[in-house]
Amino acid sequence: MKPLLFALSCTMLMNMADAHQSVSGGELKPAVLLGAKEYQLHSNFTNKDYRIQVLPVGNVKELGYSVLYVLDGDALFPAAAGMAKNMMARAEETNAVPFLIVGIGYPNTLLLNPKERSQDYTPPSENYENTGDKVNRQFGGAEHFYRFIQEELFTDLAQRFHINKSQQNIFGHSYGGLFGLYSLLNHPEGFRNYLIASPSVWWNQQRILQDLPSFIQQRSKQAEQHIGVRFSVGEYEQKLAPYMKQDAQRQKLLEQRGMISQVMNLEEKLNAIPNGNLSVTAKVYPEETHMTSVMPAMLDGLKWLFARCKAQTKCEH
Repeated sequence: MKPLLFALSCTMLMNMADAHQSVSGGELKPAVLLGAKEYQLHSNFTNKDYRIQVLPVGNVKELGYSVLYVLDGDALFPAAAGMAKNMMARAEETNAVPFLIVGIGYPNTLLLNPKERSQDYTPPSENYENTGDKVNRQFGGAEHFYRFIQEELFTDLAQRFHINKSQQNIFGHSYGGLFGLYSLLNHPEGFRNYLIASPSVWWNQQRILQDLPSFIQQRSKQAEQHIGVRFSVGEYEQKLAPYMKQDAQRQKLLEQRGMISQVMNLEEKLNAIPNGNLSVTAKVYPEETHMTSVMPAMLDGLKWLFARCKAQTKCEH
């Protein structure tokens, strides 16, 4: 009997050892966002390669997918795609509609590429001697980047997906928001809706505001296409958060940049355009900083896009 018990004990110990080995983790591999794809696309306008990430959300309708271009795609595409996909899973609850989420980034390992984005997202200017950006040195490529999106990226996407040409939308934060504002003021009908989060209006002595008078003049002439604009900014983008070190120099810089004041001023001026055919709204997120306001801006921006799409006969149907 003892030999049998000994044998059984040995067998149990061996099985426990095998079980321990079977539940041990495998090789660590890069995580994958289910359903998303990526590829590289070269631009002749900027002479750069871009990392393009795409995720079709929901079943495409007859008119094709509405498209949301997400700037700083390396950092923000996973969040935008995840939010949209999650909302689409309960569309009757979230009001979600089918969308193609497109992240535009760069083929490197950086979440944010300061050098490339500072060049691609900033407006062309007469000089760059006092931009207020003490880190980067290359600027002014917004027009080339705009043409890349409209003439190269859109064409490429249209060959891969059934998309709705009249429903192109854009999300940009910080310098990305500045690019969205540049596109709005210089090519208003390039996108149907603009999600402009924490735009760097301060850049280069508020250079972007030079484009505002001509935009107002043109939109006052009974613009045909209805355009939606959603501005957003965090409460702690114009003053220091109470939990931060109260640095007088930093506080002065925030006040000079006037992130909240600029957003509210833009909302007021755009809404005042007679016959402008614009829907403009602005949101200040309480207790959010420049870096934390981007997430609620993304989520609320998607809700806003979905609602606007459902209200338009040539979007969802």
